[in-house]
Amino acid sequence: MTLILKGSSKFGLSQKQQLIIGSMRNTLAIAIISLVVCISACKKTPETNLSLNNGQRWKANIETTQGVANMTRLMDAFVESDDTKSYNGLSDSRQSEFKMIFKQCTMEGEAHNQLHSFLFPMKKMFTMLESDDLATCKQGATTFKNHLPLYSAYFE
Repeated sequence: MTLILKGSSKFGLSQKQQLIIGSMRNTLAIAIISLVVCISACKKTPETNLSLNNGQRWKANIETTQGVANMTRLMDAFVESDDTKSYNGLSDSRQSEFKMIFKQCTMEGEAHNQLHSFLFPMKKMFTMLESDDLATCKQGATTFKNHLPLYSAYFE
């Protein structure tokens, strides 16, 4: 990298290197700040692509809210096990609520699209809970438990 400085004959080699390093640090700082601003402006969660409605939660129909509350209660009541069948049963009971949400959903427009962004990742979680591998089942349960609170953060 060549840096031409006006009156550069006045600067020694180490001073030029320090100026170059300082310039690179400033450029990196600007790039990081730009990235943070861009991510903040997006206001979407990366794993679900959820966003708020101009800073407000989306209006959901009561059946959807009850279905998610039922799934949350099932998760809260679940006791971790060393038997994959327990996790498979958890998947079955949650899928029942999941299907009911879709059946009774009356939401429309962007609120409906946002609901799908919330629900879609659950398909992978169901698959994890249905696994024959205990570690996968446990990871699915943890992922599900961490995912459900997003509903109240984005919907009312």
